[in-house]
Amino acid sequence: MRVRRAIVMDTLATYVTPGKQRVKILDFGCGSGLLVDELSKKGMSVYGVDMSEEAIAFGKSRGIKGLSVLSSDHIDFPDDTFDAILMLDVLEHLEPVDHILTEVERILKPGGVMIIMVPAFMFLWGIQDTVSQHYRRYTKPTLSADIRRSTKLEPIRISYFNTFLFPPIALVRIVSSYFNLNKRESDFNLNSPMINKILFAIFNTERWFLQRIDYPFGVSILSVYRKHTTHRQTAPDHNPIKQVFRFIATGAMTAVLYLSISYILGTVLGIHYITTTIAAYTLALLFNFTVQKYWSFENKDSKGKTPMQAIRYIGWSVIGIAANTGMVYLLVAKMHLWYLIAQAVASCLFAAASFFAYRRIFRTKE
Repeated sequence: MRVRRAIVMDTLATYVTPGKQRVKILDFGCGSGLLVDELSKKGMSVYGVDMSEEAIAFGKSRGIKGLSVLSSDHIDFPDDTFDAILMLDVLEHLEPVDHILTEVERILKPGGVMIIMVPAFMFLWGIQDTVSQHYRRYTKPTLSADIRRSTKLEPIRISYFNTFLFPPIALVRIVSSYFNLNKRESDFNLNSPMINKILFAIFNTERWFLQRIDYPFGVSILSVYRKHTTHRQTAPDHNPIKQVFRFIATGAMTAVLYLSISYILGTVLGIHYITTTIAAYTLALLFNFTVQKYWSFENKDSKGKTPMQAIRYIGWSVIGIAANTGMVYLLVAKMHLWYLIAQAVASCLFAAASFFAYRRIFRTKE
């Protein structure tokens, strides 16, 4: 939750410009008002509404101001009131969503933004969705369709997130669904401080990238919409800096996927380590090729060239294994570096070379 709140802060800082008056924000579906309190302490004028009388009462008992109960489909604020409206894990609880979205658009100032977070992909449906009384999980197209149907808001950003932890979360939820393991109260019950610190570090690292790039998939979706601006169609962005960030993020996701598969096959299922290594490496290689091609380098117009690109990619991977092994040998045997340092140096050098190799392999025009 700490990282999710930090992502909200990052998004507000990016899309809400302070004016002469205090920034006015509504947290729609605020629960007991923790985020309302946090934003208020930063000098913003913040209000919160929620359908739960108990949650609002609890927040008020803690001295949080600006909270009120939403007792009907009408939001009790004048037109053009707020600079930003937050709908964080709210839409999946509503059926239908159209009237509420129309109301949110009404009370948003011209130029104001609506920031939405929702869970992603129905195949990730888990115990937590049932317990939380969700109606649906979204994809980027289905979320965009709901917004377009109900409002005239302009989409200015939509990205998946919670991507680095997507492989283990997806494995747990798919396995749980397949074996009908529905007698738990949550998908994840982690009471280990060490594991929680590791997961926080991974998610927080992803947050740094999220400020710079959009992710192609994830456990959740972050979207930002602006009121009354002209929609502009933009061409694919082949900016090298953006490609670097996506390249690094894809490498990190591939590493997490490889380790997750290795753990599931080798430790949980007890499959022989050689078979486990081959399977994990093959799946990680396929994943890395696909995401680097279609996301990092946006090579979507290859016109039948994908097989040749795959051959070049595999060839480069074989060269990489040989080069990495040779470089580690030289650094350890000849220069007497510690093995882990040698491996880190070799990996960084090969990663830098791989970026330029992939740019050539996946270049749009040949």
